[in-house]
Parts: sequence; C-alpha cells; structure tokens
Amino acid sequence: MAEDHTEKYSKELSAFRLMDDLFFGVCLGDSKKAIELIVNIAKQRKDIKVHKFVNQKNIPNIMGRGAILDVFATDKEGRQYNVEVQNDNKGAIPRRARFNASMLDYMTVKKGTTWQEIPKNCVIMISDEDILGFGDGLYIIKRTIVSRNNAPFDDGSEIIYINGQYEGDDDIGRLVHDLKCTNPDEMYFDVLANRVRYFKENRKGRARMCEIMQKLQDEAEARGVAKERLSAIKNIMAEFNVSAQKAMESLKIPQSEWESYASQLR
Repeated sequence: MAEDHTEKYSKELSAFRLMDDLFFGVCLGDSKKAIELIVNIAKQRKDIKVHKFVNQKNIPNIMGRGAILDVFATDKEGRQYNVEVQNDNKGAIPRRARFNASMLDYMTVKKGTTWQEIPKNCVIMISDEDILGFGDGLYIIKRTIVSRNNAPFDDGSEIIYINGQYEGDDDIGRLVHDLKCTNPDEMYFDVLANRVRYFKENRKGRARMCEIMQKLQDEAEARGVAKERLSAIKNIMAEFNVSAQKAMESLKIPQSEWESYASQLR
C-alpha cells in the first residue's frame, strides 16, 4: 500500500519545499535541532536551547476563534515561540501575528498566575513574500511608547517576520534559500537538508510522507461525500416533506452516521 502511495505522489513530493506548510510540519515535527536553528537565526543568537516543542498545536477557544500553530516551542528560560510558515499573504498579515501572540497567552496563562509570571513570547512569521514591503530580510517588532520617542514598552512580547524574498549573503538569506529549495544537496544548513533528504530520498521517509498525503486526500474526499449527502438529505426533506430519518433511510446512509448528519440539520 505504501509503495502505491509513493508512486502516486512522487511528483508532488519532489516539488515540496519547507515553505510548504504540510512538508514543514512533517519534516521538522520531531527535529528539535531544526527548530533551534530557525529560532536562533530569527533572534540573531546562537545560544537558545529549545526545551520542548509541539508540531501543529491546536488551541481551542470556547469564546471565539481557535488556532492551530505550525510549531509551538519553549526554551530553557521559559520563553514561548510560535513559528509559522505562510505561503498565502492573507495568512501572514500583521493581525494574524497579533492573534497568534494572544493565543499563546490564552493557552499558557493559568488561573492564579501573577502578572510577573506571564512568560515572554515571540511569534516568528516566515512569509513567502515581503509582507511588510521594506526589503529587509528580518523585521523585529516590539511595542513602544510613541509619545516618549518610542521608548521600549516591555510587555514581554515580540513579533519577528522573515522575508521569503530576501536573498542576502547572511544566515537569514541562507535560511530563506533552504526553506524554498527543493533539492537537499543544494541547501546550506545540514540539519534542514538531512530532514528534507530523509523524506524525499529515504524509502521509509518517502512512504511516511506519501501516506500522510493519502490520508489528507481521503479526509478531503470524505468531507466532500458528507457535504453531498447533507445536501441530498435537505433536498429530499424539502421535496417530499419527510423527516431527516426517512431521508437518510432512502439514501441508505448507515445508521451509525445519522446523528452526525442530524446535528448539522439542527
């Protein structure tokens, strides 16, 4: 089964870049060293050690919109990081970064936490294009007191943008190159090249990646079938003035799925 998937997705797999959200998550999802590399380059440091991290961190919000973070990490000092890769300009606008920063607080600040105990956080947005438009490779954004000549307002939050169009001869330029490169042999950073090589050239890595792609396709097809079924149920109910149960019976929908469809009709 895995070999069939590998053959089916061979072309797509070859074209994947780390700037592609799915490939980024799979390749770096269990690589602490890769996340440390990105965080250190973004922070222009070399000493940050990631303590723990989670790939595709889901943050539900019962009061409003939730979030799924590409990477959520903490370092040895307790600072929190959210690393995001965005191909779509709409998904990389400043208010998205602000929202993600707020969700970091929402997720980690528990009842009884004092204001001084709220951890510092940093959202690192890696955008495919130069969202802010100044041509810089790296944008570091912190709050300031405008009426006091932009004196620092130390609330512990920081947003960093990495410009995916930057081609400078420095670590930012080399990181951008590697994130947009399809060939691991042409990448600068070994920790990134080795992860890409594993999922593109190693038999087990390729099989795992292609199985994930197949699963996503299956889920998409299932959502399509469910959408069509729901529409058919509504049409039968309206045309023949029958209950949802009768409509589902006529469509031969398994009884085990009735409650799911009924809940969407309420």
